[in-house]
Amino acid sequence: MPKAKFLKMGSASLAIVLAFALTAGAAVKKQEKTQVKFEGMLGTMMRMFGGGKAADGITETVAVKGNRKSTMGEERGQIVDLDEEKVYDIDIKGKSYRVQTFDDIRKKFTEEQENAKKEMAKMQQQQGQQPPADQQMQFDVDIKETGATKNINTYDCKEVVLSVAAHPKGKTLDDGGMLTEMHLWLTPKIAGMEEITDFDLRYFKKLNLPFDPALMQQMAAAMAANPYMGPSMEKIKMEAAKMEGVAVLTVTTFQAVASKEVQAQAQQQQAQSDSAGAAASVPTSKKGLFGGIAAGMAKKVMQKKSEEKNDEGVTATPGRATIMTSTSELLKLSSDVTDADVAIPAGFKQKN
Repeated sequence: MPKAKFLKMGSASLAIVLAFALTAGAAVKKQEKTQVKFEGMLGTMMRMFGGGKAADGITETVAVKGNRKSTMGEERGQIVDLDEEKVYDIDIKGKSYRVQTFDDIRKKFTEEQENAKKEMAKMQQQQGQQPPADQQMQFDVDIKETGATKNINTYDCKEVVLSVAAHPKGKTLDDGGMLTEMHLWLTPKIAGMEEITDFDLRYFKKLNLPFDPALMQQMAAAMAANPYMGPSMEKIKMEAAKMEGVAVLTVTTFQAVASKEVQAQAQQQQAQSDSAGAAASVPTSKKGLFGGIAAGMAKKVMQKKSEEKNDEGVTATPGRATIMTSTSELLKLSSDVTDADVAIPAGFKQKN
């Protein structure tokens, strides 16, 4: 079966990148639109951790020249310097910037993750849920071409679906876990895109993080809520390296999958609730990798019709609940890059 290579784009999206050789002195600029949306309990946490902007969608201009990369939006921007190992966070409206070292970012993520774990534990305790237990994970990977084609932003694309099922080792996805599914609209290699993807690869490797630090708070919360999130992102990055092409449009969904036992309990409780005319809670005493979180999601899913479809036309599957959706779209690409494109704007002052 033909395989395709995916280049994950977007400073506000999930980071999935490939290794390409960087041409000395090469420069490229792109405009992209990204959107990250969290559902359910995670959606509640995202509102606490500042995820509103990403959920609404963000359009940014990304420029790479040598070992510097800038990402600029309407209100905020960021410049990454790989030689200095520094990140400049820019307040465009305030005409100011702050500086972080890569060590600062690593330390901050550890702190954010600990805070998120505490907040999630409080929410689980309030809802009578058991925290997830540690278990070894297993991954099942599937790549297929759907045969669908369409033109997106002047690029002729074909659809490829990459799926990664994560579940307890020695079991199957039916025993509970996470299904990550990417709908990629791929076009043949675009000159210049390798410069951006190579830069991101080197940046994330130095940081030792599987995602863009621009989503630090959101991803810390997501990884605290679901132990499958981080490992699943790492696995997808590995599988992406085996594919060919450039993703002009990518829609990625992370779905929590309840075990058959939890689904059966949810169905029974829902039936009792319907017959009694009153709400009935799903048992949350189950232990394991998902515990009460899966039970709560299962109840929510059972309340939906099996034929219901999401915005991408994907049919809902009983026992599964989408916890996060990420959309990334390449709008345009050019090689017209100057030193000013990757520099702090003139007149901006540093803040401590």
